[in-house]
Amino acid sequence: MTKASSDRLQAIQTELNGLLEAKMGELLGVVQAAEEVTRQLVSTEQEIKRQTSLRETLEARIPALQTESKGLTGETKELQTRVDGLKHKVEHLQSLREELMNNLSHLKGELDD
Repeated sequence: MTKASSDRLQAIQTELNGLLEAKMGELLGVVQAAEEVTRQLVSTEQEIKRQTSLRETLEARIPALQTESKGLTGETKELQTRVDGLKHKVEHLQSLREELMNNLSHLKGELDD
């Protein structure tokens, strides 16, 4: 082999080594990006599982909460009826008080005469 051939082979080998290093760098970047995407996918899947579990837990509580809500609605109506009755009694007592005050004033006026 001649010196020129040997030099040419050496140049080709150097060029190929440079290309190989560049491609290996690119491949390493792609692998690292793929690993990051994989980590993100795993994290997303875990979050989906957590959210699904939470949804199932909340959905299981809905019937009990609906029952409780109906009971509270009934109690609220009952309490409102009692409040309305008490308001009526207060109005009646105020009316009686006013009537008594008028009678008292009238009697006082008669005593003064």
